[in-house]
Amino acid sequence: MKHKYRIGVDVGNTFTKVNLNNSKVIIIETQDFINNHDSQEINSIHCNIQTADECIVSVSSVIGDEGTQKVTQRINDCIRYDNTKTIVWESNDIIQKSTIINSSSLEHLGTDRALRIYYLNKLAHNTKETRIGCGCGTAFTVEVVRNHCLVESYIIPGLDMQLESLNKKTAKLPLINSKQILKQLSKEHIFSTPYSIMNGVLNVYTGVIDNLLKKFHPATVVLSGGYAEVLKKLYEGNNDISVVKNLESKVLIDLV
Repeated sequence: MKHKYRIGVDVGNTFTKVNLNNSKVIIIETQDFINNHDSQEINSIHCNIQTADECIVSVSSVIGDEGTQKVTQRINDCIRYDNTKTIVWESNDIIQKSTIINSSSLEHLGTDRALRIYYLNKLAHNTKETRIGCGCGTAFTVEVVRNHCLVESYIIPGLDMQLESLNKKTAKLPLINSKQILKQLSKEHIFSTPYSIMNGVLNVYTGVIDNLLKKFHPATVVLSGGYAEVLKKLYEGNNDISVVKNLESKVLIDLV
């Protein structure tokens, strides 16, 4: 039996996640990949695959073809392994593999959303329970799967997009660091401007999630992406809401 070394490459608008056979995930700014900036971690990928019979690079991207090609070429240059196969997934191929029932009406979706639908439907196995996925990326996206069908979806601005928009589109509102938002919120005076910004933005997401919980009574809500841990902390004690780190790159490995 051949020993395959699988690499899942999830190319996002802001970050690219490189999953090395589910043993390690390297996260690099996508623009650094495109501009060919040096990275010791990426350059050392070839060291991990020397004992493999075959290396499969499974790629999903939400950026344009030119940028995707540059990222893929950079990965292959770093692998430096003759027996390497690269697959760049289209949304409709992922949707078909997800075995979602209404797949024919979903082929226009972005690959990031298709990967979450695949995860939710595979997670459901033979049950009819409702599963909800929330992608906490540049945009905040929601997919609701019930009875092996996508029954609802949302796209709204992501955390950094909201905070940056409030700063750039106004004269005096400060820029809030999204990575420190909960820590800063706990220290701010109630009703201060920074408090009001953080409280308001976070309540956008909790409002959406609360509405989903009330409307669909899901068996589980899966959060993935950069600020998934932030939102999970707002639902401490709710075991139906969980964080799955690197969900998209894990699915890319499962696909091959």
